[in-house]
Amino acid sequence: DFAKSISARYSRIGESFLKEFGGHADFFVRAPGRVNLIGEHVDYSGYSVMPCAITQDVVMAGRGLVEDRTLQLANVDSTAYTRKDVPVFDGVSINSAEHHWTNYFLCGYKGVLEHLGLSTVGIQVMVHG
Repeated sequence: DFAKSISARYSRIGESFLKEFGGHADFFVRAPGRVNLIGEHVDYSGYSVMPCAITQDVVMAGRGLVEDRTLQLANVDSTAYTRKDVPVFDGVSINSAEHHWTNYFLCGYKGVLEHLGLSTVGIQVMVHG
């Protein structure tokens, strides 16, 4: 049953968060995967692309850190995707020479802060997907 599998997945992510960070997540977010049937542009005939959602996705559980300005990024599959703690006292820097799964999160985090004109904050995140 689809609903039971979704519930079990969120429970697993929440349990992984609790085990890794010693507390419960304050929120969960989900980003569906997507494909562009033509490409991410206007095609040669002047028509827009047609992106559509797919079943693959990313789900994250998170909790803000009041005093600590560090991103603590962990993955449910900790064997393949190791945890990384990133201090963000002086903004976000991404080392493109170091290919680590957390760089994707860091790019999104940095982009949101810059777009909204916000200061860095610490956060604990457990990723699955």
